[in-house]
Amino acid sequence: MSYLPLFLTFSTLFQVAQATISDCPPPQTNQYLVLVRTTTEPAQNLVKTSVSATPINSLVCKYQGETVTRVGDFNSLEDAQKWADYFNTTAKLSASVAISPNSSAAKKDYPPFQPQALNSGYAVLIDYFNRPEIALEIRNLLGKDIALVAYISRPYLLAIHTNNEREAKFILEKLTDKGFWAIAVDSRLVTVLTPKVQI
Repeated sequence: MSYLPLFLTFSTLFQVAQATISDCPPPQTNQYLVLVRTTTEPAQNLVKTSVSATPINSLVCKYQGETVTRVGDFNSLEDAQKWADYFNTTAKLSASVAISPNSSAAKKDYPPFQPQALNSGYAVLIDYFNRPEIALEIRNLLGKDIALVAYISRPYLLAIHTNNEREAKFILEKLTDKGFWAIAVDSRLVTVLTPKVQI
């Protein structure tokens, strides 16, 4: 009788497990969770090990067709943000914070559970220092709706997404001249949380 090499057996089992992963449940109202991109077994094990000594739950699931590990739920944004920062900076995994669309915080300035990544180009972002009302000032200045986005797991306002370097530089200078704290970044690292901030 012949046998498959052990590592091939494990690999096959992992592929079967990946195919049967269910969709991620959304966060509960007024609670937060962290979604960590874990498309490999080592990444999944790293997240599981990281939270194993805590009461925090983790679940491998599918989000928008991609395999992630759902960590949480958390009662505070600060706690969720700390874990997202840990996975991004220390564990070197891609993580972001999500919140239920029914939450009162989500209606103000924090991520709903339907983020979408930007395409390549330049993104000019504004740090609004937890004052979403400045989106009205920026909308009046630029004459366009302002989106809420996440960059390195932090929320920002999106002034513009463009492939034109000069246009990005012009908007950046226009904002900084008016006293806004603005930055220009690689748009592929930016996730749109809501396309229009409710003012």
